[in-house]
Amino acid sequence: MRKASLNNLVLLAVLLLAVAYGALLGFKYCLQSAAKQNADATEQVEALARLATRTLAQEVKPFSERPEPCQRHLAYRLLTELSDHYVEVTNRTTQPWNSLTIRIGISGEVLTWEGHPGTTFVRHRDVLYLSDYYPLRTGCAVIAFDLNTRKQLWRSHLIGVPCIGHSKYSNVVDMEFKDNLVVVYGWESAGRYIEKVDPKTGESVYHKLLGTE
Repeated sequence: MRKASLNNLVLLAVLLLAVAYGALLGFKYCLQSAAKQNADATEQVEALARLATRTLAQEVKPFSERPEPCQRHLAYRLLTELSDHYVEVTNRTTQPWNSLTIRIGISGEVLTWEGHPGTTFVRHRDVLYLSDYYPLRTGCAVIAFDLNTRKQLWRSHLIGVPCIGHSKYSNVVDMEFKDNLVVVYGWESAGRYIEKVDPKTGESVYHKLLGTE
């Protein structure tokens, strides 16, 4: 009887050791998976940072001294403007220019828009001001979104530059929030411009053409 009990105790001890070992292996696997996820996330952030730093040197010169297009593009803006929000960027290869879907938020009301690597935006407090344009087409609109409600506040098409006939075209846009206005800088094949927009209404309050140079 004692021998049977002893055998049962030994068997129980072996089972407990097996369970503990299995749990240890599982914990080790979880740690390895978490480490891999962290490494992947770090690599993505570092890649975005490398893209973002390419534009930093361009910010030294004022816009009027920049005849060539320069831009704080999507990667830079995601790092500098939305670091406190969950952001997901999905590549849609079927569309040549608006090939990216940018999503802010995980559940509930989610803010989503279509864009491209050159899409730029600026944030002031809890409002996001987004440029809506195509790199091979004239024109640009600005859209204001409330980051709390994820709702569109307004959409305003800019004056920009006069339309011209063309077979090839280039359009680059940059933005900043300055002196309580949304300031848009545009480089198009038809010319350059600066336009300032009222952040509450989307109304253009200042517009200046700078020529093609």
